[in-house]
Amino acid sequence: MRLLTSIFLLLSLCCSGSATAQGTLSGTVRDSLTNEPIPFATVYIDGTTIGTVTEESGTFSLDVSLIPLPTTLAVTHLGYRRYSARVDSGGSNYGISLSPQVATTVQVEVTDDGQWAKNVKEFKRRFLGVDDWGLQSKLIGEDRLYFERNFETQRLSRVSKQTARLLKQKDLRDAAWKSNDEVDFNYAVDFLVRSTAPIQIDLPHLGYKVGIDLQQFYLHYETTLRSYQGRFFFQPYEGVSGKPKRRHRRNREIAYYNSRQHFLRAAYNDALAEEGYVVLTRNEDESIDTIDFSYYLRQVGDDEKAVVGLEGCSLTIFYYATTTGRPIKPGRRRYGVRPIVSTVQIEDTEAVVRRDGTTGAVSLIFGGTMARRGAAWLFPANYSPSE
Repeated sequence: MRLLTSIFLLLSLCCSGSATAQGTLSGTVRDSLTNEPIPFATVYIDGTTIGTVTEESGTFSLDVSLIPLPTTLAVTHLGYRRYSARVDSGGSNYGISLSPQVATTVQVEVTDDGQWAKNVKEFKRRFLGVDDWGLQSKLIGEDRLYFERNFETQRLSRVSKQTARLLKQKDLRDAAWKSNDEVDFNYAVDFLVRSTAPIQIDLPHLGYKVGIDLQQFYLHYETTLRSYQGRFFFQPYEGVSGKPKRRHRRNREIAYYNSRQHFLRAAYNDALAEEGYVVLTRNEDESIDTIDFSYYLRQVGDDEKAVVGLEGCSLTIFYYATTTGRPIKPGRRRYGVRPIVSTVQIEDTEAVVRRDGTTGAVSLIFGGTMARRGAAWLFPANYSPSE
């Protein structure tokens, strides 16, 4: 599950298979009630460009030889509940059963079309971002979104007449004026977005169309903490085996460098300095020291490491880059070059970092430059700047 937050309906699934040396994953997708094969279901490896559509017979085959395992296999089809399962090795004869989606009535915050349109506009701004790339991106399937907010009551006292007039014009939610200078009203604490079916975002600057099973997008207004969870399938404009346009290739590189994934890949491979990074920590006496972040990574699987001994710590990340965004190695950094600053908070006792730079649950919370990038900067987990 990849990072930011919303809720999916659960899938009924069964999965069995045997390991193969070929690095392929194949099987059949069937209806759990009729056992009939399901054609045209989308089968993909979460967060990557590896995916396909089932044949008329419900069969599929994926090449997983070039991605680190374990990974997550996901299946979607309109009219069926979502499917996802951990895959530890290649296998054949995987049997996947999808349960038909039961029509349900979703309780939403408002049914007013005007408010719904405002919610969609805010979601686009918060999720995709408001930079040039965010404004170029397109959201497809917005009718599958629903929105919720939590509210708290606030009281304003000793309000001037001028301020009172302005507040009354703003149509405060559930406003109750106790007198001419005192009012109670409800204000939104957070913003929660969920999807009832997969949505898609088109990223023309990167050359990707991204299918998203958005489980949850969450924004806390006061802290500006933003997170999302879901399944992501990247479809390059050029296809799986085609050559990307020069503009797409360059922009993908820009999106990659100094991203969370770039940082975590470098940490996993003990190559932070080579990739332009310096990690700092503040001591109890307020002094600041560099820290070897990779030292605190312990191998827990073939392609997984855990961050051990840093729980509760907040670290500062410096990234030294050229004018094109590529990393500057330690021996080539000139005096006066200013680093790009980010932060990372380690929440869990053993936060997982994978070889491809992805993580498990939301246990590493990034801030600064890395956190300000919206979904318009997304790229697949199997991307490499050598593409």
